[in-house]
Amino acid sequence: MIGRRGRVAALVLGAALTATLVTATPASASWSDPEHAGGTVAAGRVLPPGGFTCTVGNFLVGGLLQQAIRFSWTAPPATSLKPNRFSVTLSYAGGLNPPTGTYSASGTATELFVPTNTVIGIGSSTARISSHLGTWSSSPAAQTRTVSVTNVLLGVLVDCS
Repeated sequence: MIGRRGRVAALVLGAALTATLVTATPASASWSDPEHAGGTVAAGRVLPPGGFTCTVGNFLVGGLLQQAIRFSWTAPPATSLKPNRFSVTLSYAGGLNPPTGTYSASGTATELFVPTNTVIGIGSSTARISSHLGTWSSSPAAQTRTVSVTNVLLGVLVDCS
């Protein structure tokens, strides 16, 4: 059995060992990296196309001569990033089931055809065009077009202005 003196001696010895182990040693550090890197960062915008027009007529679409709405445009200004896709969106403007939807063309295209045999109903739609690059999109072009559909006795009359 350890007596009182043994316990005190063990306590003193433990404290001395702890003090020795905890003592901090000063250190110094430095960093040297002689390499350098450089690069160029540029900002850009995807701008909408210009000269947005539409006509209705008989056009060769998908290898067939058929009546269609032809939307055409000019490329965005040279200050724009080059788009990889254009889209024409037809949105409801009034009437009973006028044409609606989004139609796309490649970034090199300057025209898009929407066959009129897909047009059901009467009324009007507003056509807007935008440019796209990947997930980036321009705001719609300031120019809009109106697609009007009238149901006449012998069929559907489509007009674009």
